[in-house]
Amino acid sequence: MRRPENRLTERETMVLCEICRHLRQHDRVPGIRELAAALSLQESSVKYILNSLRKQGCIERSASWSRNYKVLKPFDEKELVTIPIVGFLKNDRVLAFRSPPVGEARITCADGNSDHELFALQVLQGGPLSGSASPGDLLVFRKRSVPTTGNTAIVNLNGDMKLVKFKLARNAVMLHGDQEMPFHLRPSDRLRVDGILILSFSNAEVTMF
Repeated sequence: MRRPENRLTERETMVLCEICRHLRQHDRVPGIRELAAALSLQESSVKYILNSLRKQGCIERSASWSRNYKVLKPFDEKELVTIPIVGFLKNDRVLAFRSPPVGEARITCADGNSDHELFALQVLQGGPLSGSASPGDLLVFRKRSVPTTGNTAIVNLNGDMKLVKFKLARNAVMLHGDQEMPFHLRPSDRLRVDGILILSFSNAEVTMF
């Protein structure tokens, strides 16, 4: 399925927003390493997203992605959305998941009209699946109860809330997480999916209550 014309993905929106923020604060665009560090992304992922932004006319480069590019279509901060921070994550375990929220954050989102479908957890300490996140970073999830293979999600498994990665097979559902071997769901297990991971932020505007 082709995406709507002129519609950026969440990650493209996130990168463009960070470029514009850095440009306003430092009067220059950030390099690949700076973007990767700020957004908890691999440098190869940043290069891929920058190429996509270039093809869509948002940025323009001369020779390399070092810092030899300029912004053609700045990010409009009116597109920032406010989402609730509903708890904390330590070693991929959810320490709190409650309402009312413990805080809120203003973030970028490709679909600003669906912010009610988003929520965040603040990282206290990274784990096997959130290892690239640093303390204080936010992991943003979209409410969805039906994951697909490769999705990282917050689940409630037999009363234990944690971060897992799904692998779906014809006759089995496997969860990859803090255990050494994949966990195969059994008919007696109780599983609820609370949200699918879509973004991580290290520089979101956060207000804790």
